[in-house]
Amino acid sequence: MIFLMFVSSFAIAQSLSLSYSGSSINNGDTILVTSADANVNLEAHISVTNISSSNVNLKAKKTELSLITGSTNSFCDWNSCFPPNVYVSTTALDLAASVTNSAFLGEYSSKGNVGESTIMYTFFNTADNNDSVAIIVKYYAGFVGIDGTEAKNTISNAYPNPAKDAFYLDYDFSDANTASVEILNVVGSLVKVQEIQGLNGKARIDVSNLNNGIYFYSVIVDGKKYVSKKLIVQK
Repeated sequence: MIFLMFVSSFAIAQSLSLSYSGSSINNGDTILVTSADANVNLEAHISVTNISSSNVNLKAKKTELSLITGSTNSFCDWNSCFPPNVYVSTTALDLAASVTNSAFLGEYSSKGNVGESTIMYTFFNTADNNDSVAIIVKYYAGFVGIDGTEAKNTISNAYPNPAKDAFYLDYDFSDANTASVEILNVVGSLVKVQEIQGLNGKARIDVSNLNNGIYFYSVIVDGKKYVSKKLIVQK
């Protein structure tokens, strides 16, 4: 069973757009791919369109935001299928203006392990890495729910979002020793890490040094990625 969740996005100049199952999706949207059978291989078929008037030299990149222990994942682009240890396309696709390529495939296997893994796929113009679009895929195997760690800890969504100089998170980590926030840009590069102090309260995350655009923040609790969501910086 596959679900599609739309979230609002911040419009930035770009040459690429994405679609999934025949529907257009915004840069940074999240797709949920689920199966009640933890032994079934899950797939995410993603289409990329060049919406500019010039050819784009296109590559794909995967970023593992959180993984179930024992699971494996890989992807196929327009030229090749890669083993799990390859994270970026080895060759680029010359995508003509107004052309859609639907060959990309994200593949995931939980190997019988129940739970959720989250992977971000980024498609970028090799001539300008900032000219890119990304999609987050949450793979659920065996059931849809939360584990014991998540049940004991709570955290709000980032606010305000879009953020100007900072955003805030309300949290209660009643069963945690350490917590931090990581921020990735749309090509999956880590741009900021900030520790969260105390077991509960309000955390202020400074983003004054980040450029306008779309990012993804993750909350790390005791070394585990607890949540990964989209953040917009708009000044």
